[in-house]
Amino acid sequence: MTSGGMPMRPGLDAIYEALRRAIRDDPQLLERKAEQVSKELVRGGYLHDEPAVALVAEVLSDVEAGERRPQPQRPRPAAPDE
Repeated sequence: MTSGGMPMRPGLDAIYEALRRAIRDDPQLLERKAEQVSKELVRGGYLHDEPAVALVAEVLSDVEAGERRPQPQRPRPAAPDE
């Protein structure tokens, strides 16, 4: 995808989700540099486009620190009419 001729790169939420899935398959990803992880997320099929290394580094730092980004909330079911 492009926007104004510029390739669209995955955002933090997409990178976080992709990294979470990738770590399940290969826990050693956490020991690699952000540049390597960025390429591996595409090579492994977790993302279609290579993410910015700076964003991958930020997500890796959060994961290593034990911080978790908030998960999107699912819509609540409508309350039944009484």
